[in-house]
Amino acid sequence: MIFEHQDYRTYLKTELARRCHVNPKYSLRSYAYQLKMSPGQLSRVLQGKKRMSYEKALEVSSILNLKGNKREYFCQLVHFDTAKNLVSKEYIENRLKEIRPSKDFYSLEGDMFKLISDWYHYAILELIEVKGFKPNPRWIAKKLGISQAEVELAIERLQRLKLLMCDGNQWRKMQSTYVASTDIPNEAFLKFHKQSLERALKSLDSQSVDERHMSSVTFGIDTSKLKEARELIRKFRGDMEKLLTKSNKMEVYQLAIQLFRATEKI
Repeated sequence: MIFEHQDYRTYLKTELARRCHVNPKYSLRSYAYQLKMSPGQLSRVLQGKKRMSYEKALEVSSILNLKGNKREYFCQLVHFDTAKNLVSKEYIENRLKEIRPSKDFYSLEGDMFKLISDWYHYAILELIEVKGFKPNPRWIAKKLGISQAEVELAIERLQRLKLLMCDGNQWRKMQSTYVASTDIPNEAFLKFHKQSLERALKSLDSQSVDERHMSSVTFGIDTSKLKEARELIRKFRGDMEKLLTKSNKMEVYQLAIQLFRATEKI
């Protein structure tokens, strides 16, 4: 949603990433064509090398079907970016606060939701330590099979959360482990697990049996032992991580374990 953003560029990038996710053939060139801009112009705007005029903001907001206070919010973000003095910026900032719904939230809470819900944030952090890593959004996008827009947004988000430090070509993780806030909605975790299952399904066709391992077993259980089973799974997961990460890292893998009820309650 537009109100989650405090910079119109991040909104435009988010919309580009959404479209690329829906249609893998969609590109920056497609986006630029729809926004009636050249690919070069749009690229410079998204990179912060060029500012968008207020008149262009009106046109773009119309093309993106932003209406009412959503359209005004987008245009005010553009206006704020071009404001030349502190008085103007303060006035626009107050107007943005008036337009934005009070129930909407931004910054770290929204960033943390995205961190948890979209699998590639953790993958980027792990990829940094893989042999042959290139600190280049285009390379990362190709390596992870996602759009460059998604990568760029994820990098910005990881930096805001102080999980990633980028200094030129020197990138490093700021923390060795990631702890999710208890305030994060359950929907974020559900989305993450669904993405993991979807990627596991794709790997059945895209990866050889030498690159992956899939196994399952079905059995009747004593449900009073489920708590103990969870602890065993946690221990196994930790042991597996220690085994696979103690030497040279060459690829990023995901270990997903599912233990669920196969019968229906009647």
